[in-house]
Amino acid sequence: ILPGPIDLAYLDASHLDDPQMRARHFEAVQRRLAPNGLVCVDDCAADWEFAEQFREKAHVYLPMNRGLAIMQKR
Repeated sequence: ILPGPIDLAYLDASHLDDPQMRARHFEAVQRRLAPNGLVCVDDCAADWEFAEQFREKAHVYLPMNRGLAIMQKR
């Protein structure tokens, strides 16, 4: 386990047998995210479960290639 709060997390976890993996990792990171910390979720242009929710929740969404959703804790 990493000590202290998380300033930047890049989530690119997925598995065919676990479509909720990114959502679970996002929830785990959010609990430890530092004020103004960033979470970047990759592959959000795809059609996997929760991808649209990440796109809508993003403060910045970069749709090129596989799509990247960036959220900041405020």
